[in-house]
Amino acid sequence: MDGTINSLFRWPEAGRRRTADIYDRYKTESLDDIPDPDRRRAYAHFFEQDLPIPELVPSFRGLLVDDVGNLWVEHYRLPWDARRTWEVFNPDGRWLGTLTTPLGVRPLQIGPDFLLGSHRDEVGVERVRLYELVKS
Repeated sequence: MDGTINSLFRWPEAGRRRTADIYDRYKTESLDDIPDPDRRRAYAHFFEQDLPIPELVPSFRGLLVDDVGNLWVEHYRLPWDARRTWEVFNPDGRWLGTLTTPLGVRPLQIGPDFLLGSHRDEVGVERVRLYELVKS
């Protein structure tokens, strides 16, 4: 790598969520997910602080590159999001489409027509699953 940027990846900002629109729900959902009362109090205290809050929710959470060089950009997820949403771009930066995956699936390998991922079942046992990628 020589530091040269070979491709530029962009998509419209139209879908960005404003923090002010979701912050109250975010606080409630975050606190509801904490079973330990002491830890919940600590987080509640944090949420009561008058701290600066970004105007917009982040656009993306993570990046992956598949076996054929496509870039997978994971949308930022909020606690109540039930699925993971990905934007996929080819190596030249052309948008190929949007794909959703189950929330608990962690991609291990993405091939031209499959996604191999792991997830934990309801009792915490890690399992590996193979998903077919159907392109239209």
